[in-house]
Amino acid sequence: MPTEQNLFEIVKTTLGVTSIRNNKVNETMHAPLGPWREANELYIEQSNLKTNLSQNTSEEFVIYDVGLGAAANALATLACAKSSSRPVRLVSFEIDLSLLEFALQHSHEFEHFQGYEDAIREILAHKRWTQGNITWELFEGDFLQCVDQVQHKCHLIFYDPYSPHQNQEMWTTDCFKKLKEKCHRDARFYNYSQATPIRAALLEAGFYVGYGKAIGEKETTTEAACQLKDLQRPLDQRWFQRWSRSDTPLPPLCEDAETLKKQIREHEQFQ
Repeated sequence: MPTEQNLFEIVKTTLGVTSIRNNKVNETMHAPLGPWREANELYIEQSNLKTNLSQNTSEEFVIYDVGLGAAANALATLACAKSSSRPVRLVSFEIDLSLLEFALQHSHEFEHFQGYEDAIREILAHKRWTQGNITWELFEGDFLQCVDQVQHKCHLIFYDPYSPHQNQEMWTTDCFKKLKEKCHRDARFYNYSQATPIRAALLEAGFYVGYGKAIGEKETTTEAACQLKDLQRPLDQRWFQRWSRSDTPLPPLCEDAETLKKQIREHEQFQ
């Protein structure tokens, strides 16, 4: 069992990019692309965040950063938002801040940390940082409890917790239902997974679900939305037929397989 001293270590991915390995859960973050490239390609660029923030409106744009981790997605968001005239609220969620503390101690290893060290120290110390029209908040603790405390509904969700093998509760239908309750009607969701059970959970929770862009070694990732028209490539009958034949069709902790199958079969997306 890794001790507190060697829980995390700086490693190189197969592409030679610096990242962090969690030895307790046996996972290297953001492999193989590295944290900065994955954050920008999977979340910032795919969501067209820059376009959303360029809209001439005083309405605050709210982003949920679920799984703050070492803050790559958060810092990519701040970098994108720094030239925006639209108000931005970044709401991060994290149950364990030790990874971010480790990353800050080794910030010299990560070029994208440069210029943001004080912001990270502030968010760790006070759970809030503001600069210009940007507000960054941190909710520390169990996501399923913390999300109920958030007053602002989201326009965008960057969903990046540990995998279902390590963190089942974050990938259930009930979790996604709770998240959907916090969404604006035009909200969109992005995640690195291409797993059938995860997409099934999102569908059962009431989202429309689509294929996200290929990232690294993954042929697709996952995009979800509250409105079907907001998906670039919705899951289609081909996916539905494959799901129907899957050996693993059920989301984590699913206790009612028949209800799940009925809800997906009758989902508006496949009618």
